[in-house]
Amino acid sequence: MSPDPSLTLPPSEEVGAGGTVAIGGITYDDGFAASNPGAMYLSMTDATGSLTAHDSKGAIVSGSGSNTITLGVGYADVTAVLGSLGYTAARAPDTIRFDLWDQAGIETTGSIPVTVTSGSATETWTGAVSSDWNTPGNWSGGAVPASGDTAVIPGGTPDVATLSDATIIGETISLTNENGAVNQPSLNLNDVTLGAGTLLQTLLEPMSADVGTVNVGGTLTVASGATVEPQAGSYLSLGGTGTVVNDGAILVSTSSDDSQNGVGTSSLVNNGLIEGNGAHATLGLNSTITNAGTIEVANGSHLSFTGTIAGGSVVFSGAGLWSLTDPAVFANGAAIIGFGAGDSIEVTEADGLAFANGTLDLTNGGSVVQALPFSGSYGLGNFELTQFLGPFGATPAFVTYAPDGGFGGSGNPDIAAPATTSVAQGGTLALGSVSVMDASNITISDASGTLYMDGASGSGTTSLTASGTPSQLNADLASLQYVPAAGATSDTISILVNGSSPPNPYHDSETTRDIRLAIAGGGGPTVHEPTSETVAAGATQAVSGSYADSFAAGNPGLMFLGITDTSGALTATDAAGNAVTGSGSNSICLNTDFVDLNAILASLHYTAGAGPGSDSIGFDIWNQAGTETTAATAVTIDPPGLAVAAAQASIGVSADFVAATASSTGRTMANAAISGSANALLLSDLDNHPTGAATLRAMATGSS
Repeated sequence: MSPDPSLTLPPSEEVGAGGTVAIGGITYDDGFAASNPGAMYLSMTDATGSLTAHDSKGAIVSGSGSNTITLGVGYADVTAVLGSLGYTAARAPDTIRFDLWDQAGIETTGSIPVTVTSGSATETWTGAVSSDWNTPGNWSGGAVPASGDTAVIPGGTPDVATLSDATIIGETISLTNENGAVNQPSLNLNDVTLGAGTLLQTLLEPMSADVGTVNVGGTLTVASGATVEPQAGSYLSLGGTGTVVNDGAILVSTSSDDSQNGVGTSSLVNNGLIEGNGAHATLGLNSTITNAGTIEVANGSHLSFTGTIAGGSVVFSGAGLWSLTDPAVFANGAAIIGFGAGDSIEVTEADGLAFANGTLDLTNGGSVVQALPFSGSYGLGNFELTQFLGPFGATPAFVTYAPDGGFGGSGNPDIAAPATTSVAQGGTLALGSVSVMDASNITISDASGTLYMDGASGSGTTSLTASGTPSQLNADLASLQYVPAAGATSDTISILVNGSSPPNPYHDSETTRDIRLAIAGGGGPTVHEPTSETVAAGATQAVSGSYADSFAAGNPGLMFLGITDTSGALTATDAAGNAVTGSGSNSICLNTDFVDLNAILASLHYTAGAGPGSDSIGFDIWNQAGTETTAATAVTIDPPGLAVAAAQASIGVSADFVAATASSTGRTMANAAISGSANALLLSDLDNHPTGAATLRAMATGSS
């Protein structure tokens, strides 16, 4: 077994503004990837600089010269790219981030902080002359910021800085409320491109209620190599009536909100990266993200977002929380990838989960409130739902990746259980690995099987309940067992627990999750009998059948067999050849085992009554689990004359001979005369014929 992959990176890099450095000391070791074919995923990104690299053949790789290199290549090329990485700095400090996935789907991440040396000018907007960005008198130093400089935009200035029809390259634009928390900084950008190396950020006081606002007119393009990033404790609103086209990176390190305080929402086209990477990162969008890039919930972040995602993917990279304060819409194939241990998604309310065709439906009161499409191998058992209950209507609910859960240990209940498992038909499944945390009571139910648990009410049924401390509940759960219903091929065990704290109408919670069961050797019990039979009056007909039931065959104990008809007589023997109770009557009803039951069905014979008509043979079987199976055979009883005529045609006897058989004496002589053909004649129940005896005597002596 190969060890886990490891990525070794230098602790930091230092480079002069505009300078280029070869990043040495990068190694990636992955025994599995090295010994298996197929493409791996490699992503290297930075915020302000540009990257270059070569593959194993010395060719420059796609993305070189920008701040993003994303490749799907083999292990040899991955190591070559990492070993040849070069970085060109702008003027702002930076971080190079690495994300690798090998062919087995194992992710490895890392980062290198970059210090950029050499001085740069800082110009602070005063708005003393006008709102024109390009007027030197509006800046503290009397000069318009240039590449490598920092432009500080404080709140409370006479005019709002306005820049139109321009491209900014290599500058840092900082919106700050340094003049006082009540002064909200604003910036108007009309048809502006933030070029490579440009950083647009907010530097607001922590816990400030104010927002740094960029009013977008026309199109604001965040080019490859440019970054929009609110810093710790700050908000950045991208509002106005224009469109934001992101080809670079929008890094939501704490909170970025383009609809904060009712500011008009910009539409957003994302071809690059939108990343939530902070304790509470908010991307508030009430319209549509046309997404050909990636929206990433990374590194323990809490990303809030509302709107429509059209295309692309939402990627969980490291444990994270995504809050959907209103339902989000996924369109054009948009999907969630990488959802795993420690990840959760918050919605306004939900009390149930359903999963089909890759989509997780969150329901409330039976109605779907949020549909979440996932890319990858997921099933219903991979998700756990924790619902917060309260007296004032809608309360939040959290979907977490199971079996890890998300709230155990914090006073909110959690359930550890397998996502899926299996059991053989007729067997017993031990589920002692199920456990709970911070729970006071538990309800466990299934669709068709039988549940057993010590200390539980309802043990031996399809639903059981128990209450107590978490330790008491876990002691009971150690005895949890499941027995599948006869014939079942699958089942779902649903578990619901309530919080262990005393009931509190303002903070109570419950958690649910399901275990999907595959039942091997399943298949419903079936009776195989002919649907119809035709028999002459008074004749006997074999009605052979069988019974298939994997549960009954694999379990001891008696079953019930009932075979009845209205006018005929039934006979059958058991596996030892003995006539069974009821033979000779119209009802065979007894308790027997699986082997004898099939012997009886295989040997069953039916004797018709004296006259023509119809009858029905009914079959009723109950197996050891109490599952009933029924069947019926319709019987048509022909008049005896029809059978005799058929026999006459078959063996070529005369009409006088047939007529002679009308008497009992004649039938006896006929049977002797035609020997082995007597059974075919089926001579029975004919009216007496006056010349029958004489005719038979003549035939028996050879005279005409």
